[in-house]
Amino acid sequence: MIIHGAEIGYVKTTFYICPSVLPLVIIIVYENYHCLRSSTWDDGELQDDWSDLVEDIADQDLSGKKVALFGCGDSEGYGDTFCDAVGILKEELSNSGCTFVGAISKDGYEYEASRAEEGGKLVGCCLDEDNQDDLTDERIDRWVEAVKSAL
Repeated sequence: MIIHGAEIGYVKTTFYICPSVLPLVIIIVYENYHCLRSSTWDDGELQDDWSDLVEDIADQDLSGKKVALFGCGDSEGYGDTFCDAVGILKEELSNSGCTFVGAISKDGYEYEASRAEEGGKLVGCCLDEDNQDDLTDERIDRWVEAVKSAL
């Protein structure tokens, strides 16, 4: 299952521009893994499409399910809440029994703070199409490898 929310399309666009994502999408669709995506909106909030949905998902028993997280943020304009939506998704699902996969190194990222950072890593793929779009393919590749190695 792949669920996403996006106001202006960066999340949707970045998911499809990198060829290394296709095998991951096939794995997710056919092996019943879950990929949740959201852009960070306003001052570190989940995108509006998630308002009721995240609670519904969190109420599910996801024991044995693997969940990969993916999102976009603005590290310069909102450096103190960079990709917070990715972290919020993880926080909201933390008691659902699922296992999160796809944490990647924060090396090469420039931001002040992020709820997506945990233990020196980012809990999912965090992209900045506003300021660091030249790093998108590399970041997606690293994330895809991290997810695939956990599956």
